Amino acid sequence: MTEEAPDPKTRNPPWTRDELLIALDLYLRHRPRFLEPHSPEIQEASALLNRLGAALGVEGRATYRNANGVAMKLMNLKSLDPTASGKGLSSASRGDAEVWAAYAHRPAELAAVVARIREGLAVPPPPILEEEEEEFVAVEGRLLTRLHRRRERDPKIVRRKKEQTLKARGALACAACGFDFQKTYGDLGAGFLEAHHTTPLSEAQESVQTKLADLALLCANCHRMIHRAKPWLSVAALKALLEQERLAEAVSSGRSRAGGGR
Repeated sequence: MTEEAPDPKTRNPPWTRDELLIALDLYLRHRPRFLEPHSPEIQEASALLNRLGAALGVEGRATYRNANGVAMKLMNLKSLDPTASGKGLSSASRGDAEVWAAYAHRPAELAAVVARIREGLAVPPPPILEEEEEEFVAVEGRLLTRLHRRRERDPKIVRRKKEQTLKARGALACAACGFDFQKTYGDLGAGFLEAHHTTPLSEAQESVQTKLADLALLCANCHRMIHRAKPWLSVAALKALLEQERLAEAVSSGRSRAGGGR
């Protein structure tokens, strides 16, 4: 007899990175005070987390991120705090530990990220990321990553960026590696570059219109490498990395030729 898969609505899903960032921000802002489930701060956080879950398409029971659950999560985080009096709960997850390590000593930066998440919830929810992009979710969470990718794919601003670059340079080449698709593939490769939004997610306010200067044109490989790093690399950092690798390869090649000539 085949065992039926459990109904996902019979239990609440694990906390997402986005949710944990909100919980950690709440904990850091109010420690060492213990927030009761009935406190206004917990109630507001519960409502915020439910809006976030809806935007991310996450479902659970009627108890999804309720006040008791939020208060318990703060106690999980307390167990990771070396300055806290008392032990907190002993059931902190790997996700709890990861966000603590990333942001516990950077509360102002965390507050900026959470402010952007709140702002992102005030606009229509961004489309769900394609399956092959799931591994490229930024450390700031899934919602801000989706908003970032939506900006990168705005056809109007991308077309204007390409037109501006063509007018200024006479050609389109990757801003990181210099690859020119048209040179290699002819007309088939004309205009084939992707746009990358260079503003850090913690600063990219949804209410601020994207400027052409905020975009860099990249080949698909370089774009994915930037998004693969955690935190994401800047275009300048990726370009420096490529130049370093090219230099190392040239040195290695020179040594090989010198050795072969003996």
